[in-house]
Amino acid sequence: MNGEKKTFYLIGKRSFRNLMNVCPLKYLALALLFLCIPAIHATPSCTIGAKISQFSLEDQHNVTHTVDEDVRLILFTKDKKSNKLVEEALVGVEKDYLPGRHAVCVSDISGMPKLISKIFAMPKMKKYPYEILLDRDRSVTRDFPSKENSVTLLYIKNLQITDIQFANSPETIKKAIESTSS
Repeated sequence: MNGEKKTFYLIGKRSFRNLMNVCPLKYLALALLFLCIPAIHATPSCTIGAKISQFSLEDQHNVTHTVDEDVRLILFTKDKKSNKLVEEALVGVEKDYLPGRHAVCVSDISGMPKLISKIFAMPKMKKYPYEILLDRDRSVTRDFPSKENSVTLLYIKNLQITDIQFANSPETIKKAIESTSS
């Protein structure tokens, strides 16, 4: 058994040495590539001036909505506090309030356990008088900027981001929505 391990080790060592002698630059290039991948992936694609792709998501009533060139403001929420801020800002609004102002509310609920979502969150959201587009798997909102306990305000024109702000109060959110209606 001891001899088998030595033989395997020697064969493995020789094979590695032979490969390194034949093409050491390929290994160096490969190592550099693996080191650069996290840096490339960490670069946020949602910055001012960036163009976002048109996307569709279901709302809390399982109706699919598309974010296209007509949308001027995306209210993006990712945590309970930011959802509460939007809820407070939109208390008492009509169903067509956000679409009438070229705005949508998008929420990343990928971190919420499915059972909690189904039993508690969805029934509560269905009572809201406005649509919340739900990203259940972060497929759309993965690169959206966010700050804890803040609503991200993505101002867009023809799907190009013109400004990014973070709102910490219902008043700021309401003001942002009203600014897009003109």
